[in-house]
Amino acid sequence: MGEINSDTKVHVVRGAPWKDVVIKLLEPDSPYQPWSSVPDVEPGDAVIAILDTDPASVIAVIREVGSDGRADHAIAGCMDRDSDEWNGPPVLLELGTLRALAGISFSREAAAVTISDADRLVEMMRDCATAYYDQLYLNGHTTLAAARRLLRSGGRCTGCACELDLASVNARYHVHIHTVDVDPLAPLIPVAYEAPVEVVDDEEGYGSDSIRLAEDHWRPISPPLDWPAVLCDACHDRMRAGGFTGFLDFRFSLHPACPACSAHWTMRSIATGFSEPVKEPWIWHTGCCPGQKWRCGACGHSFGGRFEFDGE
Repeated sequence: MGEINSDTKVHVVRGAPWKDVVIKLLEPDSPYQPWSSVPDVEPGDAVIAILDTDPASVIAVIREVGSDGRADHAIAGCMDRDSDEWNGPPVLLELGTLRALAGISFSREAAAVTISDADRLVEMMRDCATAYYDQLYLNGHTTLAAARRLLRSGGRCTGCACELDLASVNARYHVHIHTVDVDPLAPLIPVAYEAPVEVVDDEEGYGSDSIRLAEDHWRPISPPLDWPAVLCDACHDRMRAGGFTGFLDFRFSLHPACPACSAHWTMRSIATGFSEPVKEPWIWHTGCCPGQKWRCGACGHSFGGRFEFDGE
């Protein structure tokens, strides 16, 4: 996009209902038209998008209006995966926070938004894109948390990983969002008793410099109490039929029980070669070294045969 400076005219585009907005961002072919019209918008102007979540939220990116003069097309560009600026879905920032930090003001009647310092607004949005992109960002039972989780899903079910049908006119009724509100300071409890540490002596003798842990020592995983999720109809119905009140227990139930200890904390192994492991507790990241398909989070037993590098 072009350079935003103090002379750039910035418009606000309101999106409602929020679920339709996120679906439209994820699926451009969706029939939903959730954006408000913006009078007097011209190519080269900038737009920011505000959603009717509770609390109200703003997409933390400023988009330049293209030659077609369409504000909605400019906003849709924040999901352009072919863009050099693409770094995943944008952050949804609480509007009240942005107003306080960046000094913006607007009225519900006016289409134009008054920016006291446009450069400051751009800088603040970029900072928020990093500061707010952690797991606590998804925490809470608010519609803002639900919108964040849906946008983060990329249009895939968190349960079965299938692609959601977001192009349907009834898509809003077939996308189910499971939110969580956990205490970030609550201790994480291991899923199994941890066996005493086995000390292996060096062959050359016993000494403080030669003590090391046994190579096969396993520490049971300590997952959070629950996990936010976006579910397709099938997984939503299966979760309810199974009597699961939390998504995390349901997600682990989709994996086979450990043949060694019978625990239902089996993780799916993947080897992507990325230096930063994935954060989902039901995934076991093996780095760039493929191994067994499954890894028990309770006892550490690996089973299921070797998988290829891409994790399939």
